[in-house]
Amino acid sequence: MSIVFPAYNEMSRIQNALDQSAEFFKHWSTLNFEIIVVENGSTDNTYHYALELALNIARQPINNVSIRVERSSKGKGSALRLGMELAKGEYILLTDVDLSTPINNVMQLITGTTSGADLVIGSRNMKESVVIGRSANRRLFGNVFGTLARVLTPGITDTQCGFKLLTNKACKAIFPLMTLDGFAFDVELLFIARKLGYYILEVPVLWTHNPESKVNVIPDSLKMARDLVKIISNNALGRYRV
Repeated sequence: MSIVFPAYNEMSRIQNALDQSAEFFKHWSTLNFEIIVVENGSTDNTYHYALELALNIARQPINNVSIRVERSSKGKGSALRLGMELAKGEYILLTDVDLSTPINNVMQLITGTTSGADLVIGSRNMKESVVIGRSANRRLFGNVFGTLARVLTPGITDTQCGFKLLTNKACKAIFPLMTLDGFAFDVELLFIARKLGYYILEVPVLWTHNPESKVNVIPDSLKMARDLVKIISNNALGRYRV
């Protein structure tokens, strides 16, 4: 399995993300894991600090976990596209450095693959989901954007949860067609996956609000609306054809 962490100004959180991931995966001694950190335009020292942390973990007796640190152009979408391109695992987990959804929730996603799903995505909006501390601003943002996103992804309750598992085959088919770098990256990913005929399964996860969230409701909603229009335009122009 490959785990891709996009990292923008994550000096304060990257160590916890890497330590928790390495600690969790080392107990699956019969499987191999690669953790890919993709720093994307940070103004702090995230890249070099992540390299230092990766070296520290490499010195530990964890034989089934490797870590690599890469750089992409600015934007979460750019980071995730590079991570998806580099990933070698049979399954590829896209997740956020803040671990709003704990890394052990990957078990729910892996279980979902037994039904034949090509993409298994975490959802905060299912009956069994556990959501802790979501702010009023975050709820408003989710409601506004969720309503817009469902025009392109009908039937999916939560496009924006940053905890998604893809098969390598689906990943390698989808990422070359992607164009967006912002928050609407997830919608474009799911839209293309459906267009290519991949089976998407939502599963409930635990999600805890991060008070350091970079979401700004009004400007980000406007950016997302603009990007959704771009998805519609790209589709009309045939840019999502293989």
